Amino acid sequence: MLLLKKHPIGSFILITFLFTYLIGGSLNIWINQTELNLPKTITLYLSRIGIVIGPAVSAIFMSYLLEKRFGIRSLLYKLIPSQKEITWFITIPISTLFISFSACIFSGISLNLLLEMLSNSWEILLLHYVLQIIIIGFGEELGWRGWLFPKLTETYSFLYSILIFFITWVLWHLPILFSGAEIVIPWFFVAISVTSILTFLWIKTNGNVFVLAYVHGCINAPQFFIENELDLPQEVILESWKVSGFIHLGLSIVFLSLLRKHIVTGLNKRIQ
Repeated sequence: MLLLKKHPIGSFILITFLFTYLIGGSLNIWINQTELNLPKTITLYLSRIGIVIGPAVSAIFMSYLLEKRFGIRSLLYKLIPSQKEITWFITIPISTLFISFSACIFSGISLNLLLEMLSNSWEILLLHYVLQIIIIGFGEELGWRGWLFPKLTETYSFLYSILIFFITWVLWHLPILFSGAEIVIPWFFVAISVTSILTFLWIKTNGNVFVLAYVHGCINAPQFFIENELDLPQEVILESWKVSGFIHLGLSIVFLSLLRKHIVTGLNKRIQ
């Protein structure tokens, strides 16, 4: 335990990866090989739950190890939403759905077909939003930006904190990196975009994990819906994924420019 306390950042990363790949990975294999007779969407998220809660489990463990109950309270306090962020709750899901549908349209799918599919499956889309926010949003963000990123900024400059965080987060998604260039390259653009957007929001909301989890889930939900619920040819889905990657590349440029002041300030502080 003394070693874990002495190296809290490394310990958090190690526990996160071990939980995700040993416990979460085993649960994922078991669920995918077992006939559970559950709805497709429920099974999809159930198989991922052990994987995505790894960061949250690690954050809770390290918070208690370092500061006991006070650490747990401080961490969980970040889950309380603020009324001034209420506008995010309406604009974000609409914006992310617009981005995903725009990618589909640029990939050759007609708007009328998309709207027809949406009208027939809107309840499933809503379910994806809810499950993404609760399972993946909170599972990841309570650990990643609720615990790890604040700890990094206490030790390193803002720029180095972003770089260390991004590398860690990319490596945590290791299986995706073996999916082939046509998937990995767009995903990498999306990863840069998500990192820059959520870092920007981390600053603007003073680290409010509720908002970060909400936005994270809303970014994922439309893509999961399109890939798993709509009866579209695989080549069309892949093409829309590529287009989505380039849209997110543009978003990342915008949000990185918004973060420029904080990056420069962090670098200046470190140099001085």
